[in-house]
Amino acid sequence: AGAGGIRRGLEREAGRLARDGVCHVCFGPAPADSGLVRVALGLDDDWSWSIPDRNDRPQTVVLSDPGLVEALRARADVQQLRDRLRSICDRFEVIMYVCRQDHLAVCRAAARLDMGSGSPAIFPDDGGRLPWAFDYDRVHRLWSDVFGPGSIQLRVFAPGQLFSGDAFRDFCAAVRVRSTGLRWRAAGSGAGCSLQRAVAKLSRAGWPVLE
Repeated sequence: AGAGGIRRGLEREAGRLARDGVCHVCFGPAPADSGLVRVALGLDDDWSWSIPDRNDRPQTVVLSDPGLVEALRARADVQQLRDRLRSICDRFEVIMYVCRQDHLAVCRAAARLDMGSGSPAIFPDDGGRLPWAFDYDRVHRLWSDVFGPGSIQLRVFAPGQLFSGDAFRDFCAAVRVRSTGLRWRAAGSGAGCSLQRAVAKLSRAGWPVLE
């Protein structure tokens, strides 16, 4: 949850962040073409081209990939991702944002509408289990088991929970990036706005929406 706003902030402020030793590398956006997923599955042996050379390497490398959690469900795949990233990282931090599952369901359905799906399933059938993307406990346990409990930060993407009400600012606080000089979005544009847009899309598409 919240990845889009964080990613846009990192891209917008790339120059300022680089001066503070922070490099952002975004993979994706489609899960099938997802860069970090291909790294984890051993399908991309030339993936580090976008990481600065060791002599110029920043203190912090932020890797983001919208398809990562959905695609990597096996412990062996997450372990391979960790092991391959060790060539550029001495220490790992995994930032995991969660939001209310009903909000997540609405936003995912709206995203499928954008991709042309006429009747997107909000809760796909997963054999009676909570679907993977909604099962925060299973996802957290998998990544915690591989990277270690001390390497996982669990944060809540919701109004009143984000630092200063902004996902990008909250992320900067989580990874201890100096915020001096960075530009923030206008007040009131934090968590919740994406949900409002998603509900509006579903309503226009003829879905029943409770006010």
